[in-house]
Amino acid sequence: MKKIYSIVSIALLAISLVSCANLENESKISTDSTVYATTEELQRCIDCGFVDYNVSRYYALSVLDSFSEENGWQNAKLSQQPVIIYNSKNKTPRYYEFQILVKEKPVGAISCVADKKEGLPVKYLLPFNSTVTENENRSLSSGQFRICDTGYPSKKRVFIDKSGRIANSDEENLEDLTIENMTDSEFAELGYTEEEKQELLKIAEEESAEIAEIWEKIDEVSENIAKLTEEELLELYEDEDDSSRKVIYNTYSVINHFELSKWYNKRNWGLKGFYCGPSCISFILIGLGEDAHNNIVPLSNDAEKILTLYHSVQNRIGTGPKLFSDLSYGLEYFAPYKLKICKPYWETIFDHVKGAELPCISLRGSKGLSKSDIQFHYRVVIGTKTEKVRTRIKIGRIKKTLFSWHDHFYYMQDNGTDGTNFYENSKKLNQIGAAKVVKK
Repeated sequence: MKKIYSIVSIALLAISLVSCANLENESKISTDSTVYATTEELQRCIDCGFVDYNVSRYYALSVLDSFSEENGWQNAKLSQQPVIIYNSKNKTPRYYEFQILVKEKPVGAISCVADKKEGLPVKYLLPFNSTVTENENRSLSSGQFRICDTGYPSKKRVFIDKSGRIANSDEENLEDLTIENMTDSEFAELGYTEEEKQELLKIAEEESAEIAEIWEKIDEVSENIAKLTEEELLELYEDEDDSSRKVIYNTYSVINHFELSKWYNKRNWGLKGFYCGPSCISFILIGLGEDAHNNIVPLSNDAEKILTLYHSVQNRIGTGPKLFSDLSYGLEYFAPYKLKICKPYWETIFDHVKGAELPCISLRGSKGLSKSDIQFHYRVVIGTKTEKVRTRIKIGRIKKTLFSWHDHFYYMQDNGTDGTNFYENSKKLNQIGAAKVVKK
């Protein structure tokens, strides 16, 4: 296994925290422009029942090792402390974002769940550096603001002060729309029958139970994981530790890794910051290329032609929130393809992407303060990756698997302002809808 390094310890300032629902950022010192959480702040998260960041980093290191080669992250380092991403609705920790450093510069991040109900340990692998301006970073360092999740990870993160005021956005605090909290009318609006709704609710319940069971097993060994020193972690990944002591370690093995080359090779042709619906259809058309049988579809990375395509699609679909039927209408107008609504779960999407070699569209949603204020966000799934995670115990050369699970990742193309391509764990994804690209 390749060597993994970590950055030197960060000098930290002490802070005073007042409640689990108001874990506040105080001054921090970092080795780069990133404002990392302090050990006191992270300890407060642990005391309030959130995941121990040491356990999160333990699993993040395995993912870094697994993904480093394909992203060109040789000799990459993982920050010892994460950046905490807060839930914009209840102001509690949601993700621990560990920075990936190459030659001491951030090139990406691995985001782990801080709340066990959010899913398995590693949620996102982000091969891009989130945008944080110098002024915003200064505000974060002073303890005036904190980073919250509003469209994370692809959309620019919103900075909210301690009172809950959104600092640089007109958006309301949003809550994820999930299968569990959707109303009957929302299910119907997305095209689901009563039978399909009940099936989705059952799958969501089973998934939550599976996640809870895995976390129970992790909790049984978390104390041993948290006690591992940096040197011991490096020895484990280098497989050089043959002492008689009992240690916990982790392995990742790739089960399958598939990308739709027609879209993957054009993954950076997309547009940032435009309406997501027309952006998704434009990107699907770009990937189809000559198969779209339409001269308006560019066959090279020509920014002007791509913009012309986008505006043509937007004029056909319209702006604002759209349903899959609206997006399909746009796709059908420009190419001999359409969208077919499907269940928003791994097996369905994986089978289509791998079998039909065509992308899927993933839909996430959110609710504002008003029940009628529902926002949709569409992304295009252009690849999948499955890895088997084994948490093992080793005494000398004797190894035994304690428990294991499979991490299923979607490779997403998004039109967000921060980054357009990233891996997202399928478990507890909060997808509320999906559609396959199929021939008419």
